[in-house]
Amino acid sequence: MFPVLNFASPIPGITWRSELGVDGVLSLDVCPSCSHSLNNYYVTIEAAGRKAAGGFMDEGGPVWELDLPFGSRRVDLQPISVSFWDDLDAQEEYLSRRLLEGVYHQVGGRAVKTCRDPIDECQRCGGRVDFFAVIDYDDLNVPLYEEAQPRSLIIGDMRSLNVYLCRQCPTINYGISED
Repeated sequence: MFPVLNFASPIPGITWRSELGVDGVLSLDVCPSCSHSLNNYYVTIEAAGRKAAGGFMDEGGPVWELDLPFGSRRVDLQPISVSFWDDLDAQEEYLSRRLLEGVYHQVGGRAVKTCRDPIDECQRCGGRVDFFAVIDYDDLNVPLYEEAQPRSLIIGDMRSLNVYLCRQCPTINYGISED
């Protein structure tokens, strides 16, 4: 696992459980094995560290301790108007990557791409979840450092991860999108 996006609190209109954020910073950690296997998964935040469960492995799924530090770089998110969510033509441009240049990371709003296996409740505890963000396929901008070599964030076949925060437990749910 590695942290892809870090968000400082507060973000207007968006909240998360204090247990999810360390010193007011929420880190969205991606499990490359889970996301590349095209399966939903979740990350739990516990006193012992962060663990991923899900993906293609046996019942418990892949579990790794988060090992820091990783390289990082700034990501600038471009605001779009609220009316975007009602404009089907604009959404089609978004889905085909014609609306904006580059990668389509997103915070807030709603998921434009649906999940292959919808996340209606927390995969860990069954509690209510709120849509939080999208982590997009990013073959240019997110470095994963393995033995000092840069790697790309490949989420199978140009898909995205829809991110949902659980209201009941310190869990971040990741749903792999449709094409």
